[in-house]
Amino acid sequence: MFILLLILGMVGYFGIYKGLFFGQPTDNPGETPSETPEETPEETPELQVGDTLVKDSITYRLDINGKEKVFTLISVNVNEIGNTVVIPSSINDIKVTSIGEGAFAFCSKLTSVTIPNNVTTIGDNAFHGHSILTSVTIPNSITSIGHSAFEDCRGLTSVSIGNSVISIDNCVFEDCKLRNVLIKCTTPPEIDDE
Repeated sequence: MFILLLILGMVGYFGIYKGLFFGQPTDNPGETPSETPEETPEETPELQVGDTLVKDSITYRLDINGKEKVFTLISVNVNEIGNTVVIPSSINDIKVTSIGEGAFAFCSKLTSVTIPNNVTTIGDNAFHGHSILTSVTIPNSITSIGHSAFEDCRGLTSVSIGNSVISIDNCVFEDCKLRNVLIKCTTPPEIDDE
């Protein structure tokens, strides 16, 4: 009987010590191990080219431009986006340089978008079908505006186009009710009329 008690005592002692029966081991034999282990914070893995990131209900894709990593705004969550959007100039020190194809298409609540000065491209159908968007200021950094970028924005009455636009694709403002258009370019942009 004594041997049995001795064995049970040793198993209990070493079980606590090694965490076999009562959770995590402890370095001190007389100390009870903690019930929940400490969690070490996970590091966010570095984004690779092609990975996406969601911030403020907007999805961005990491791209490469020459040797520089850049973000392209590729979509918005139309159910969560507010009526005013300010596109950030950068995220985690990486510039946002493009608004992708169809990124804001049919986002019916959108009344105002602020485009930062480092965005150079507005993709095809980027703002297609915005019924209540009334005015757009395209900053000086924009060099090209894609096919049907603002098509069917029936509330759009005023557009200001910055001085760096060199290419405007066809149907960009089709079915808009523009009353005021200001083009600041000293050299007229190439306009695709097909």
